[in-house]
Amino acid sequence: MKRIKIEKFRPETLEIYNYFKQQSGSEHIAKPTTIEILLDICREQQPKKILELGGGIGTISYLLLSNSTAQVDIYEDNDFCFNKLEERISPFGDVRFKVIKNYHEMPPAKEYDLVIVDGGSGKGRGKDFDGGYMMAVSDILKCIDPVKTIYVEGYRHIQRWLIFKVLRKKYTYKLIRYDETSFQGKRLSGGLKIECKFSQSKILRLVNFIFWAIVEWYPVRNFISYRFKKLIGK
Repeated sequence: MKRIKIEKFRPETLEIYNYFKQQSGSEHIAKPTTIEILLDICREQQPKKILELGGGIGTISYLLLSNSTAQVDIYEDNDFCFNKLEERISPFGDVRFKVIKNYHEMPPAKEYDLVIVDGGSGKGRGKDFDGGYMMAVSDILKCIDPVKTIYVEGYRHIQRWLIFKVLRKKYTYKLIRYDETSFQGKRLSGGLKIECKFSQSKILRLVNFIFWAIVEWYPVRNFISYRFKKLIGK
């Protein structure tokens, strides 16, 4: 697996991060690592249709609209974040984006160049609630065809495993891991980029799925652990 470690953040990354860090609700903003990675993806791949799961107060949405010409569809079901998100990205005009408040609502388009998973897991409570529900990423991806690239912020092992299970039905894929890095004395998680390629071969898709399940064992282990705890009622 290709691994990338970000050693230094570009000025644009720090400008976006510091701007949103000063906003109320800054506990819901993206990390500098995520901002840096998505800036690279936007500039290298120039996506035209983007789907974002977990808009927060608008850090990633603002980044995407500022650094691409893409149409951006955004899921965010927290009332506070929903209002802040629309406020932050309203200068881009409502033609270029759509904010979806219910994760049970299917995405507006069938094709997306880039899907960003930064929420919607159904985990946590109160201010720490991630939004959505456990199978949201799986249900939403089943409605998309095709998808080229998926970026998963942080660890999100259960969501990763759900993504792999959906992709195996149509795609082979390869993974690029972004390692942890240090910033202002703190350790920041990286993320995972999944590059998808449509394949008609069931055997090739199965081999690909098994290979990455072995390489990325943590999502498999954590998903099994989650299911076991649900089974025994913990």
